[in-house]
Amino acid sequence: IADALIKLSRLSHDAEEYIVTQAKEALDIIIIEKTHTKIVLDIDSLRHYFVVLQKYILRLVIEVLTKNQVIPSYSDLDRIYTCLHAKKNGTRIPLHGKWEVLIDRDLLVFRQSTIKDFDQPIKVGQAFEHNNGWRITIEKSSTEINFLKASGRNCQFIDQNKIKGSIGIRNARVGDSFYPLGAGGSKSISNYFTDRKVLLHKRAEIPIVYCDAGIIWIVGYHLDERFKITNQTTSVLKLEFEGKNL
Repeated sequence: IADALIKLSRLSHDAEEYIVTQAKEALDIIIIEKTHTKIVLDIDSLRHYFVVLQKYILRLVIEVLTKNQVIPSYSDLDRIYTCLHAKKNGTRIPLHGKWEVLIDRDLLVFRQSTIKDFDQPIKVGQAFEHNNGWRITIEKSSTEINFLKASGRNCQFIDQNKIKGSIGIRNARVGDSFYPLGAGGSKSISNYFTDRKVLLHKRAEIPIVYCDAGIIWIVGYHLDERFKITNQTTSVLKLEFEGKNL
């Protein structure tokens, strides 16, 4: 009996190692994004694997993200598994206080439950570099260039004389609103993000350039009507974003 138990234990250990290896290989395939505070998986790709392997992948993600500070229980994995198959957008699954799992359309997002806000003043001629790997520069520009042609997702030109007070860069706050260029009125940023189908886990990461008069530019998305270039503009600022896609 003792020999049989030893052999069974070895077989169990070998099976465990095999499944863990398969989970690591699968994770490399289905991972969409990885930072020090977030790991994002493609739900449909994850669901292609058999149930046991799915749960091993979930456990592996949590252990990697939390640096083994959180060892998920069977109950944790079962709750996440149930939610990812229900696929109800916006579902949040608390995970041992500091962490959470979010269903974000076709994505499964493991992240810190508290999103760190940022707010940094910036002067003309300076650059702000964020630890997420992007930077924004603000500099004076000629009034003689073709602004429509030169503008784009990562570059905008504004009327410097319409700036009030100091300029800063921050993420979105509850209650934020602005005047989207060409929209003919104000809109809450929350509704704007919803209309543009911006992923839930991305919204707090999008930088916003602002001044005392209000929001100037939702970086990568939309300029505010109040700061656009007109025929009366005599002083121009160029705002430029460099880094990962937003």
